[in-house]
Amino acid sequence: MAYGREVEKESMIPSIMRAFRGKELIRSPLLHDPALGLAGAPDYVVITWSGDAVPVEIKWSEPGKGGRPKRDHVMQLAAYALLVERAWRDRVKGSVKRGGIYYLRPEGRIIKVSITYSMKKAVLRALERMRKIARGETEPKPARKCRSCNYAPHCPYTIK
Repeated sequence: MAYGREVEKESMIPSIMRAFRGKELIRSPLLHDPALGLAGAPDYVVITWSGDAVPVEIKWSEPGKGGRPKRDHVMQLAAYALLVERAWRDRVKGSVKRGGIYYLRPEGRIIKVSITYSMKKAVLRALERMRKIARGETEPKPARKCRSCNYAPHCPYTIK
């Protein structure tokens, strides 16, 4: 199954490169910023001919309502944008302003996402909330929509 997923990922590379006018493709770069307390590895980062970096995530799901990207996927891209900006200051030009999510279902489709300053600020606020929870300064708030939450099986607030 893992081999099949990798082969399938490879087949979408040409369309990803075309969508963002890519010059170079970096697969799963490990990005880390100790000051943020954040690390991650986007599926791909496209370096464009103009020197921009574009993080791209492959999702084994379908887009949200109306064919729009899901909010958690967009926030993940914004976190990767922050990491790319900080880790690759000397490699890429300016700030990361866009990203992409390739949804595999129902059929392969890439959605381009504008990454705004407010999205990056939302990531920084979420990181601070997580730190406060980890330090025991505050309790996590129960999610409104537990069915799609990956933490639901472990969450003390989930109705079982």
